[in-house]
Parts: sequence; C-alpha cells; structure tokens
Amino acid sequence: MSPFKPVEKLVKWVEFAAEFSELNELNLPMEELNFFVYYCLDVILAGCANVIAILAFVFHATAQKVVIIHHPNTKIIYQFIFVMAFLIAVHLMVFYILELWRLSYPFVNPCNRLWWTPLLFYLRSSYSVFVTGMNSSMIVLCIERIVCNCRISSYEQSSKPTAIALTLTIMAILFSVVFVLVYSPGIEWSKGLAISTVRNANNADYFQMTICFLMAMECIGLFFFLFIHNWSLWYRRKFRGFHQTKSSVLSFNCLLSIKFQIEETLKMTKLFLPLVIVKCFMMLFSILSQIFVYQVWPKGFSVGIQMIIYEGVNMQYLQSLPTAFFLIYGSGQLRRFFPTKRNYVTPTESTLQSQDEHFRRLKNLFEK
Repeated sequence: MSPFKPVEKLVKWVEFAAEFSELNELNLPMEELNFFVYYCLDVILAGCANVIAILAFVFHATAQKVVIIHHPNTKIIYQFIFVMAFLIAVHLMVFYILELWRLSYPFVNPCNRLWWTPLLFYLRSSYSVFVTGMNSSMIVLCIERIVCNCRISSYEQSSKPTAIALTLTIMAILFSVVFVLVYSPGIEWSKGLAISTVRNANNADYFQMTICFLMAMECIGLFFFLFIHNWSLWYRRKFRGFHQTKSSVLSFNCLLSIKFQIEETLKMTKLFLPLVIVKCFMMLFSILSQIFVYQVWPKGFSVGIQMIIYEGVNMQYLQSLPTAFFLIYGSGQLRRFFPTKRNYVTPTESTLQSQDEHFRRLKNLFEK
C-alpha cells in the first residue's frame, strides 16, 4: 500500500465534501462525515482517552497519596486545579459522545437540528473557561509559593483558604462571561452549528485573540514554575551552606520553618512542572497545526472543512490524559502499586523525617 494512499483519500474526500458546502460558511452538511472514517476514528480515540482520564482522576482523588500538602492555602489551590482538570475531561467526554451521536446513521440530517447550536456553543465556551481556570490557578499557586518564600516567618501563621477559593471562583465566572461575549458574534442560532468550532467570519479575530491569550497563559505558567523551582533549589542550597557555617544564629524552629516551606514549594513544582511542560507543548503543536490549516491549506475550502481537518491534528483535547498521569505519578500513588526493588531513603526524605514534630505543630495551628 502506498504511504500516500491515506492522503489521497483525504484530498478526495475534501473535494467531495466541498461540493456540498457553501464557500466561507460554517453550515457544512456534517452528515457527510459518516463516510469519513478517519474523522470518526479520531473522535472515538479522543473520547476513549478522556474516559480513561476521568477514571484516573477518580483514582487520584480516592487513593491514598504519598505526597501530602500541609498548608491550607496551597491545598485549596491544588484542589481547584484538580477540579478544573477533571471538568476538562468530563466536558470532552460529553462533547465526543455528542459528536458520535450526531454522526450516527439513524439520524436524518441530524446536524441541522437547531437545539444543537446553543448546546455546542456553550460546550465550546465552557472548555475555554476550564482551561483558563486551570492555567490561572497554576499561576496563582506560583504566586502563593513566591509569597511564602519571601515571608516565611509570618506565612506559616496565615491560613485563608476560603478567600483564595472565592477569588479563584470569581475569576472562573469572569472568564466564562468573557468567552461567551467573545464567541457569540456571528453565531446564527437559527442554523446548525459546525461540528468543530464556534469560529466564523464575524468572530474570527476574537477567536485568534483567544488562542493567543490561552497560549500566553501556558507560557506564563511555564515561566513561573521554572522560576519558582530553580529559585527554591537555589534557596535550599544557600540555606544549607548558611546552616553549616552559622547555625547558631537562627533558632531551631526557624530553621525547620524555612526547610518546611522550601520543601513544600519544591514538592509542588516537582508535581506540576512536567505537566506544565507537556501542556505547553501540546498547546503549541495544536496552534501550529491550526495556523497550517488556516493559512497554508489551499484557499477555496470552507471554514468547516478546515476545522474538521484541524480536529484530526489537534492534541490539545487529549491533555486530560497526561494531566491525570502526572498527578498520579507526582503524588506517589503509582509507587504503591509498582514499588522499586530497593527501598532506599533519599537525603530529602531524611531531612523531612526530622521535621515531623514541626509538621504536627503546624497542622494543629492550621486546624484551629
């Protein structure tokens, strides 16, 4: 079989589908996708990936964790990130189930049904809200850790998880309003909505600005995590050198307080840094694919055709699976099922074991 055979079939299908579509319109007769097995297979695989991610999230939430977060402020931000990641997986699973339902053979022109338009519109808008909420929560986590490193002496006495949770919730609500206002121009509620996007000629500029905004948040989050991780490593090395030469200057409790917060920060960065790197790569690959489909693809094809092809190369909708994997791996839950042959104690673990009494004192303080 020629390696170019699938490409030839794709081109023939695109030419065939273009005959049934109006140029520069999104009202493509999507029922023709029944004959496009590659697209249906892509939808099935993406849906299965998100189902697996949901199961992994449930396992992560219920199974016992090795990595324990002590400070309530850090814990509430971590929980908010987890909720946003879980909602992304649930949203994509529901979306792909609806895709398969719309493309099923028993329906006659199923994509022309008007009630699909608001449903798909708000599903697409909610996806952007969840992604932005997750990224903004990660940035807030970095800021919270920076504040902790700068004000270690007083930060252990502070605990305001309710205020942080309320702030993150208000941010998510504001993002939802903004995305609905950005995506709504040009949506014809009296016609069927294209299967892959809410983009049209009227909101194309806003759509591109939204993509740039999401990419900027990914890059900012990556920068913050790299900065706070390396800063904490430098802080720990500097502190150890200071401790070896001038340990009598500081009290023992102060030393433990600094160690505790530095290790807490490194615990968070080691947990999320691989996830942030993979998310940024997947977003970058998806955006480059989108640029190729929008700009390099031959002119004359409808926007609907372009977005269908983009769906096939879009890795962004698979981010729930690596997110769940890195949360399970970073929290140490995999080590309970796949233990290593040697049960050794690292220097970091040895340092943490000497702080048990300090941890218990802090836990009692936070729970008051």
